[in-house]
Amino acid sequence: MKNMTPADVRARVRSDLKQGKLVAVAGWRESSHDEFTRSLPADRVVFMGMSPPPSSANFTLLTTAVTGSSRGRISKGRQVAPRLLEASEIKKILMECKDLLKPVPVASSQQAQAQGAPTANLPDQILDFLTHPDKELTAMEQFTKAFMAAADPQGFVGRQVVGKLIAEHQVGDVKDLIRQGWVVGDVRPGKQRIGRYKAGPKMLEVNEKTEVLPENSLQRAQFLIGKEPALLEGKNRLEEQLAQINAKLTQIAQAKEIFAKLDDVMK
Repeated sequence: MKNMTPADVRARVRSDLKQGKLVAVAGWRESSHDEFTRSLPADRVVFMGMSPPPSSANFTLLTTAVTGSSRGRISKGRQVAPRLLEASEIKKILMECKDLLKPVPVASSQQAQAQGAPTANLPDQILDFLTHPDKELTAMEQFTKAFMAAADPQGFVGRQVVGKLIAEHQVGDVKDLIRQGWVVGDVRPGKQRIGRYKAGPKMLEVNEKTEVLPENSLQRAQFLIGKEPALLEGKNRLEEQLAQINAKLTQIAQAKEIFAKLDDVMK
């Protein structure tokens, strides 16, 4: 994928759509939608925030909003375009495939999805997941979320922007954040003072643990489905560990039995 040219990316998207496959766009912002993108059928083109696309997506385009830390998580195990794209570039690529993308009525389009997908006849547990708001984030979780969203593709955020985020979320002094491992200062070559910051180990840990759900119901469902591969992998690992533990316990039980017999003989 690294050697794909812009022409290759356009050709790949068109080929996948022509074959009826699902193309995903990650790092998409609601404000980037226009009438055309809102009319696209969600079973052909799915727009995601910073959540990994569903496993059914055959090819994924990444916007410039995708941060360095999010890029690896979104791209893991997926075929993605090698370069981050502006929303306008993605719209142009999709517009070139307009003949393959039949607009759908508002009731089933991206616009309707943004307002919330139908939830009738769903189990209560799924309905709660799709419709309930996120848990209230702490000040540091909110700061982490805002910092990651503001980071450039290399993961850096400018000094002035960081200052505004600190003031907005009231998370203390930047020196304390550096000392505590939340952010790491970076001095550009030829400069003498910190001009930008990147996420420190503590922020990366919080970002990994803080699950921020997509805003609309359809994307929440896709987010949930996208977790299946990792959960199955984790389940398999645990089952292997359980099998090893059970084997050891069987050996211990056998050893106890032998020891008990030997103890009876020696009495």
